Amino acid sequence: MMKIGIVGGGASGMMAAAAAAEKAAIFSDKIEIYLIERNPFLGCKVLLSGGGRCNLTTGIDDIKTLMKKYPRGSNFLKTAMYEFPPNKTREWFTSHGLPLKTEEDMRVFPVSNKARDVINLFEKIFTENNVKILFNHEVIKISKKDNEFLIEFANNHPSLTVNKLILTTGGRPLSGIENPINGYSFAKDLGHKITKLTPSLTAFKIKEEWSKALSGLSFKDTKLRIKASRTYEYSGPFLFTHKGVSGPAIFAISSLSAFENFTEESPAKLLIDFVPNKTYEELNKLILENIQKSPKKSVFYFMSDFLPKSLAKTISEILQIDNKPFSFLSKKDINHITEALKNTTLTITGRETGGEFVTAGGVDLIGVNKKTMESKICSDLYFAGEILDIDGFTGGFNLQFAWATGKLAGENLSE
Repeated sequence: MMKIGIVGGGASGMMAAAAAAEKAAIFSDKIEIYLIERNPFLGCKVLLSGGGRCNLTTGIDDIKTLMKKYPRGSNFLKTAMYEFPPNKTREWFTSHGLPLKTEEDMRVFPVSNKARDVINLFEKIFTENNVKILFNHEVIKISKKDNEFLIEFANNHPSLTVNKLILTTGGRPLSGIENPINGYSFAKDLGHKITKLTPSLTAFKIKEEWSKALSGLSFKDTKLRIKASRTYEYSGPFLFTHKGVSGPAIFAISSLSAFENFTEESPAKLLIDFVPNKTYEELNKLILENIQKSPKKSVFYFMSDFLPKSLAKTISEILQIDNKPFSFLSKKDINHITEALKNTTLTITGRETGGEFVTAGGVDLIGVNKKTMESKICSDLYFAGEILDIDGFTGGFNLQFAWATGKLAGENLSE
């Protein structure tokens, strides 16, 4: 009888357990699978993802396009993603009885809009395949002797010995409270290097008070740039918040710049192009045309053609030209208007932590076989999900790589 231990009952752990169980059932192998979870329930982050609806994958099927959504680990991830791409992921869930829908922005959700239904699907698989789930089992130590792993638990739970082990413990906790005993420490004890860890997919704190007064104001199409130790760029939607800026494009550019340290003492500039489909020259030409056609028209109304009225009013007041008619504009004023539309500058003074779902950094990929997810350092040890030095943008990409690596690991460790 071969025993498999899977530490972590999140997305990658559940998929690894399901894949191992279903493959073992096909070949009638005598395998015992233990899914170990420190919480009293499975899929903590899965239940929270997508605002409780679970954005479980993406509708983007082109692998080359897909891999651009991973700022770290994309080359390593290609094998797993070709084996289990988004279209196969969607097929897998629907074939197991979970109807899905793809929304306009290519995010994929259960038709029911209930993340709980995703967990129910896995629990059914585990019941049918006799996967043993150890709830409320906090692992405090993992060691290997000969060909077996000894897993020790807190609170006097009996230890468990397994032949094969997969670590799917995820990233840093949502609370931000660092526990020295975690998946990274287990991997390190078993010979693996851990790269620098930092939050990804965060909102930004902004110094300028006028931006906070516009809390809730959103934009669909903008181009963002950050000037720090290098320049980062990303285009997409964002919104103002009561502390700064947030939204998909902000999350993405925060991911690209995850290892930059933004503070009040060491701030960075966030440059916003509100009119990315027009050049400086085209905007200048429009202003000159308006001066000729409507010389009495105020600058505020011109800017309202490109910006929400509240922002147009704020920026025109900052430029001190809000009530100025076109006929009174100087060449300097025209340049300031164009600059405001194409290059509004905000000051980043920090990251909004606590709500991030993704950790940048993790188990160094050099020590992991990308074709099997098995350790190159410690035989019969496997990894999957966020514990690896892989992370993606928001939009279902992080759960997609969790399913893909979990399935690859589960199928290989059950052989």
